Amino acid sequence: MKRSIRYSLSTTEQDSFAKACDASDFNSVEETDQKKLLEIATVQAKLAAQETPNLAQNVRYLRNLRNSPGLIVLEHLPKVKDPRLLILIVGSILGAVDREANEGDYVIPIKEQQTKPGERPSFKTAGVFYFHTDLSYAPNPPLFLLMHSVVNNLGEGGLSLFADIEVVIKKLSALDIAELQKPQFLFPAPPHYRGGGVVQFPILTQSTEDEVWRLRFRRDNLRAETRTGMEAVVQLIKAINDSHEEVMLETDSLVLLDNQSFLHGRTAFAGGGQNAKEPRHLNRIYVGM
Repeated sequence: MKRSIRYSLSTTEQDSFAKACDASDFNSVEETDQKKLLEIATVQAKLAAQETPNLAQNVRYLRNLRNSPGLIVLEHLPKVKDPRLLILIVGSILGAVDREANEGDYVIPIKEQQTKPGERPSFKTAGVFYFHTDLSYAPNPPLFLLMHSVVNNLGEGGLSLFADIEVVIKKLSALDIAELQKPQFLFPAPPHYRGGGVVQFPILTQSTEDEVWRLRFRRDNLRAETRTGMEAVVQLIKAINDSHEEVMLETDSLVLLDNQSFLHGRTAFAGGGQNAKEPRHLNRIYVGM
């Protein structure tokens, strides 16, 4: 992908990050007290950024919205006692870690969980998860999304899919783009979202200042007020499928994503009950400026 960066940690950077994740008062934090965990991560992020300036610089590239790489993959992160602290530290280097109360805590585990029959594809299921931007069904979706691969077994599926809106939009007609900019699209919340309800927004927007394209999108249960709106959605889905790239987010890697300019999805993976290996597990957080 053109708008992306891959950064592999050196042995020295791995050691520095491991030390940052071994904070002196970390052991006293209750398992469920993520607010306290974030407070520690915010302090340790300053130390980690000082010890690993090249890594910190690459992470912060994402904040340059006009010329942002849009997607950054960090590779060869250290194994730590509590992976939640690691992702919170990286997130705190980038910006302010956000919590969407209706979605869950600061750190959300992405792994197969018990769901109801017929439930929509989500981070809780092992099937295909279609292209989307996170919290498209919330009034104010997060700006940045981070996912840390704690366990991801090669050969068992679970490939991450990414599509850059700047590439996708070049495959759309002017009529489809105009239709997708109308505030006619209805985004119903999935069952796990405690806020419930439906929000109505355009799929595509473009800043008049920098002409950067932004989007919100989730195809399952998406509705439009007009037939031409849904026809434009069909063309958008085709353009996404023609533009995406697959990435194996290997264990001990982490992806940082501009949630309003990159779509992401996932191929199906072997569920926990189908093999003897430790099941696929990613952690996710949201970050603002």
